[in-house]
Amino acid sequence: MLYNKHHDFESLEQRKGVVITMKKSILTFILLLLVSVFCLPVHAADTVGSGSCGADGSNVTWTLDSNGCLTISGSGAMADYAYANSCPWYDNRDSITSVTVLPGVTSVGAHAFQFCFELGSVSLPSGITAIGDNAFESCFPMAEITIPDGVKTIGKEAFFKCGNLKSITIPEGVVSLGASAFNECYALESVSLPNTLTTLDHKLFRQCWELREITIPESLTSIGNYVFYECFELNGVRLPAGLKTIGNDAFYACLALDGVTLPEGLTTIGEEGFANCKSLKEAIIPESVTSLGESAYLGCEALVRAKIPQTITSLYSTFYACKSMTEVTIPESVTNIGDMTFCQCESLAHIDLPPQLVSIGANAFSGCKSLTEITFPDTLRSIGNYAFTICPGLTEITLPEGFQKIGYRAFYANEHLRTVHLPESLEKIGEDAFRECTQLQGIVIPKNVSDFGAYAFTDCSRLSGLTLSDGLKAIGQAAFWNCGSLMRVHIPESMTRIPNTAFQNCKNLTTVTIPGTVKSVGQRAFNSCGSLTDVYYGGDESKWAAVSVDAYNDPLLAAALHLNAAAPSLPEGVIRVRTASGSDEKSMLEDIAAGGELVVDLNVAQKAFCVAALCGADGRMLALNVAEAAPYESGMSLGFTFENVTGAASLQLLLLDESLRPLAAVHGIAG
Repeated sequence: MLYNKHHDFESLEQRKGVVITMKKSILTFILLLLVSVFCLPVHAADTVGSGSCGADGSNVTWTLDSNGCLTISGSGAMADYAYANSCPWYDNRDSITSVTVLPGVTSVGAHAFQFCFELGSVSLPSGITAIGDNAFESCFPMAEITIPDGVKTIGKEAFFKCGNLKSITIPEGVVSLGASAFNECYALESVSLPNTLTTLDHKLFRQCWELREITIPESLTSIGNYVFYECFELNGVRLPAGLKTIGNDAFYACLALDGVTLPEGLTTIGEEGFANCKSLKEAIIPESVTSLGESAYLGCEALVRAKIPQTITSLYSTFYACKSMTEVTIPESVTNIGDMTFCQCESLAHIDLPPQLVSIGANAFSGCKSLTEITFPDTLRSIGNYAFTICPGLTEITLPEGFQKIGYRAFYANEHLRTVHLPESLEKIGEDAFRECTQLQGIVIPKNVSDFGAYAFTDCSRLSGLTLSDGLKAIGQAAFWNCGSLMRVHIPESMTRIPNTAFQNCKNLTTVTIPGTVKSVGQRAFNSCGSLTDVYYGGDESKWAAVSVDAYNDPLLAAALHLNAAAPSLPEGVIRVRTASGSDEKSMLEDIAAGGELVVDLNVAQKAFCVAALCGADGRMLALNVAEAAPYESGMSLGFTFENVTGAASLQLLLLDESLRPLAAVHGIAG
């Protein structure tokens, strides 16, 4: 049969409509054929259930057959369900193995296929524009899905816990990816994101353990909280130039991530933003960053180098446990190094503190085992609890004038710390502040210390030089307990009480000077001080009798009591001078004249020579003896003997350095 343009079709529009109808019929036939191929074995399957599932009621319908094939057909949007159990096929969800959405349907409803635990195959038509919240949550067998080009939005948790999903391409045109859309897609290996996205919402790819590759578009300005949290295999990430914000834990524990360039223009790095990225080697933070979250690079064990911008004023646990860090640049703008900032940075040997630094927080440098020196700026006012605990490389500490507070265990267990200089401005020494600093040789406690913590210098076994400044009102309980090298203690007149266990187990303590102002001596203050031989008290017998001495102070009470007297003065570095008969000058001169040995107990911080001289009544030197003293040997004793010396009226001592320059002025022993 022949057709002409006038006989069969009344208009071009009518002909066009026929063509479109024919195309739709053909497409529908092909899709139905595909459904029959994939869903039917040899014979047609039985219908298990059917009904409506449209946003407007019957505009969209569903059919489930006995082979587990669920077909969605109709026109317009599917219904959004509040919960999975609201879906009409919920009771049959465990039998659903495939879903085919036919052309005409424009959306996948919220919770539509949530908890379809056997669903492995999904076919979506090109007309789909939206995939609702939780639409395919926990569809474990689903290994792949093609998202049509027309999709604009993918709801939150849309593919949450699709544990076998391996790759996904988000088409151009998608403007919104909901939070946790691919959260816990453990097998997901690659993702391509479109240039129409500006934000990656929180937890978007959280715990995608196999994710190795992701294409981040230039349009992106924000990466939300936990987006790549525990994406263990993720590496080679390129951040776009327009990125402004990296959220909390955004790249937390991306173990394979060994490098990432932060773009200039970035303003925010959230808390733990790159924490536990154990392969990351450097952190060069651009000057545009104004907010650096706590613990931003915590646990980045391979991190060697870091640079902080001038826009940052405070740091908090920023580089905690960055065990390989050797280089860090802190800008002048930083006034506070907060808690745990460089804690356990075991390779950090040197650090330049900013000149305006005011405070160092708790554990800030705790466990920095390679740190050998640190210079504190004049602006520093406080050091927090545990701030420099277990920094065995530190040998000397000088705190600036104006400094006020040392926290609890601030320098605890620094076994090589030998020298500490405390400023007159110091007000507080925290409990255990220098406990177990076993090489500490001498300390001067300033007069303004009003809060002296207990056990502050306990177990400082080589502490032999102690000066309690005039004006000091109190020392802490057990402050010098077990300081075995301490030989002389002078309590200042500003103190009224010696606290409990203050000098307990100071086994080499021989001489104590107690002023008349002291009213009481606490329990065990001098317990186990077996070498205590002389107590010099600044009052008479009746006043001494009024002093309340608590229990377990037998060594104090058994020592020779010198009333209205002070212990002889000695040059710096000399702890005690003695002979067999005692330590007063008259007894020593008598012993020396009889050929007895003069013993000088020293504590010197460098190689030195000790000169002992006997002088007559007219000041003329009668005899001279010299001995070499080795450095850093607390409790070291030198012996001197003089032969055939008569008429000696005084004994003089002098310490000289290696160049024979005086380390201390000549002092008489009598005081």
